[in-house]
Amino acid sequence: MIDIEPIMSNDEKKLEEIYICLDNFLNGVEDSKFKEQCIVNIKMIEKMEAEGNSRAILIKGVCYEEGFFVKNLEKAKECYIRAYIDQKDPLALYEQATCLYMDKRYTDALEKCELAASRGNKFAMSWLGARYLSGGNGFEQNDKKALEYLRKGAEAGSAWGKMRF
Repeated sequence: MIDIEPIMSNDEKKLEEIYICLDNFLNGVEDSKFKEQCIVNIKMIEKMEAEGNSRAILIKGVCYEEGFFVKNLEKAKECYIRAYIDQKDPLALYEQATCLYMDKRYTDALEKCELAASRGNKFAMSWLGARYLSGGNGFEQNDKKALEYLRKGAEAGSAWGKMRF
């Protein structure tokens, strides 16, 4: 049988490792490892971002949002929009939603996050569950929706969803 898995460059392999660290970071696991990987590999991330690699663009957005280099929500949002347009990455939609929420654009945040959840993003599912559980800021308190989203997030592998569910 022929192995048809695409051959990845060393940069692509490293970026994939960083993307896995991002998943752990968003799940509250190994926070410092993701930041460390971003700082150590920033030149490679920037090179791949310039080449249009959607994962590199997304990672750069998280770096801006978290303030690893300079905190800049506008640049973070730009990265998330580019990453979503390029690859329809639901994680980019979720990250857009969190930025919109921080900007107090609650209706827009809800719309983006529901779309990300409908496309399988576990963080969006858990985040929506938390918002519906507490209510406020554009979210009506709704225990049924909260439990549904938290259950879906937990089943999809969100540590935060598992903890809350």
